[in-house]
Amino acid sequence: MTVQTVIPKRRFRGKPRGRELDPHLLEALRELLGDERQDATLRRRDLLIEHLHALQDNRGHLLLAELRALAAYMNLPMAAVYETATFYAHFDVIHDDQLPPPAVTIRVCDSLTCQLAGAEALKAQLEANVDIEQVRVLRAPCMGRCDTAPVAEVGHYHVPFATQERIASVIEEAHFHPDPVDWQRLNDYRREGGFALLQACREGEVTVEALMEAMQQANLRGLGARVSLPSKSGRSCARRPAPVTALLMPTRASLVPSRIAITWKIRPTSFLKAPWSAPGR
Repeated sequence: MTVQTVIPKRRFRGKPRGRELDPHLLEALRELLGDERQDATLRRRDLLIEHLHALQDNRGHLLLAELRALAAYMNLPMAAVYETATFYAHFDVIHDDQLPPPAVTIRVCDSLTCQLAGAEALKAQLEANVDIEQVRVLRAPCMGRCDTAPVAEVGHYHVPFATQERIASVIEEAHFHPDPVDWQRLNDYRREGGFALLQACREGEVTVEALMEAMQQANLRGLGARVSLPSKSGRSCARRPAPVTALLMPTRASLVPSRIAITWKIRPTSFLKAPWSAPGR
């Protein structure tokens, strides 16, 4: 009896696994962002968000094929680029089998403050009156503008105290970009006395005890379930061995009709350099 051993033939793929990179998109990426082969700093991981913004602003959305090109451009895993792009609400990732979104996007803030101010009714009103082929209406997470609730964003322009009429006016004027802000520069702020107290603390002109006394007289207290005096926590930190600084950390937040109440705690940390320390510490 003859026994013959059969070795199965190995199957070789004719092309790499996964979707192929479009070289034309990679070249277009280099024209938009710069050539990473000439400037290696363009591949820094911390530039991923900036590159995504550039792509989003250029096309109005992010093609999945563009994300593959960006992953190759930055030498990053595709998963890292995709997870970042899909995490943030303002990036519109379009898969290969999807159509691009309409030219105009209205985002209605769905935070609790805006909900109390009528955001849900506003969103329903917009959905019933817009042309869905030209405009889409989406819910969006908190926009940080609770003082002007309800808030909507048309493109990148925030509409305070939003109504259907105000939003229609913004769309008619094609005002889709934020207004420029004339921020005060750091040197101007310092010339006007900014950081004077911090400088006085560092130079020893103001002692820790003087700061704690000022905080105690101000009677500052946290709001919420746990009421605490920052001056007491600060004195506790000052008694600890140097170098110690106080790291202010929010522990909980609660919403009441008139204000947002946040409970804070002062946590001593030894990994930061203190701008001042108690005498003898």
